Amino acid sequence: EKEGQLRVVIVGYGYGGKGIHHYLLKRCTSFKVYGILVRNPQFKSTLSEADQRFLGEETKIFTDINQLLGQNEHTIQLAVISTPTPSHYSLIEQFLTAHIPVVCDKPCVTSSSQLSHLYSLAQSSNTLFTVFQNRRLDSDFLTLQHQIFSSSHQNSLGAIHSLYTSWWKPGLSTKAWKEQSSPFSGGGRFWDLGTHLVDQILILFEKERIRSVECSMQQNGPHGKEGADTHTVIVIEFENGSRAVADICCEGSMGKERFVVVGKDGMYVKKGLDYQEEVIKRDGVEKAE
Repeated sequence: EKEGQLRVVIVGYGYGGKGIHHYLLKRCTSFKVYGILVRNPQFKSTLSEADQRFLGEETKIFTDINQLLGQNEHTIQLAVISTPTPSHYSLIEQFLTAHIPVVCDKPCVTSSSQLSHLYSLAQSSNTLFTVFQNRRLDSDFLTLQHQIFSSSHQNSLGAIHSLYTSWWKPGLSTKAWKEQSSPFSGGGRFWDLGTHLVDQILILFEKERIRSVECSMQQNGPHGKEGADTHTVIVIEFENGSRAVADICCEGSMGKERFVVVGKDGMYVKKGLDYQEEVIKRDGVEKAE
């Protein structure tokens, strides 16, 4: 451990915890992955030799959060949570209560009352709490931001009148908790992907006040009304008259445009999903940079 490095614990070590968070933390010299928290007591024996080398011999493995929180004061300086959505609220609450800063995968919680409580807890304990929003760095979204906010008249779309953004990808998630859980408990496409689209909309319309929000969900999967949403449309109207629509679906195989943006001085259309995620899954984060 180098002097000045922040000691980090990663909670959950699946695709997100290992393939994204651990990789990015390793690339940043300001952080040291002190340990990981997983449920399986035999976790290390399930790792390949390559994964064990990546994890590192010094990295501690915890299977009980009380054991983790029982470390000496100031041992853990940051918790990065990458677990199924239903577990987020309790985990965040426990770390904030212990005065440990938290970065949590989206969606951090599934209700405004939960978020209000965690926000108040973070304030009262003077502890950092934020959400990991990696889709802000997608290449197509960065290009759109440049088109909207560029000072060059040639590249600028001007004031945005309407924005349509979609994420159409056939098939429900292969993760059981995402498919079998209803949107009210964190399952489905809206919480998985819609949160990214809404976040991007709010960035693009950051100076505008929201007038109304409408949300329509269909649950046509094998678990019906008890399971995940299969098609969700969110319409956000702004006080200046602009409109943004987020369209998330796993029923159509042909897909739709990723972005259709109509501005005062131009139009932007992007087809197809950002390629980086597929590259990450196939070859690792380093190949997607």
